[in-house]
Amino acid sequence: MNEFQYKGKEIRQEFFSDCFDEGLARMHFEDCRFSGIRFDDILFDHCTFVRCTFSGCRLGASEFRFCAILNCIFRMCSMFSTVFDNCKLTGSAFFDVDAPYFEINGGDWSFTDLRDLSFYKMELHHINFEGADFTGCCMDHATISNCCMRHARFGSTSMDSADLHESSLSGSNLSGLILRKTKIDLQQAVLLAESLGADYEP
Repeated sequence: MNEFQYKGKEIRQEFFSDCFDEGLARMHFEDCRFSGIRFDDILFDHCTFVRCTFSGCRLGASEFRFCAILNCIFRMCSMFSTVFDNCKLTGSAFFDVDAPYFEINGGDWSFTDLRDLSFYKMELHHINFEGADFTGCCMDHATISNCCMRHARFGSTSMDSADLHESSLSGSNLSGLILRKTKIDLQQAVLLAESLGADYEP
């Protein structure tokens, strides 16, 4: 992981198209655009991005560590093995992103647009996904434990052989889930039955 090129600066309404060869620490970017940049193997440490757009960027093996990425857009980016470590991504969206083997370690992903992303075999623990949109996502064989998924959107969301124990699903429309050999707890079973029009009587 590369060390820091820029540290402790605030940048607003800038357009970037050059490659970054070193990491970023405690930077604040607001209303900035990053187009076609190679961020491969770059460390973003305690950085803040507000209403920024990443278009066609390469983020392979890069790591966002304790970053705030708020209301940002990732469009047509390559995110092979990208790591988000305890980051806040509230309101951010991912469109046409290629993200095999990316990792999410904790953090706040509330109200994110994650449509069509693959979470295949991912380990997801203690993450806030409240209000997130998982439409079209593949979550097969994923372990999703102690996550908040209240009021999340599910539509053609596959969870074949996934484990959902101790994650909160209240307020979500579970009828959009595709379940097969999915491990759920009693509370989730009740919510699933109710979403299908059944009444639970203990």
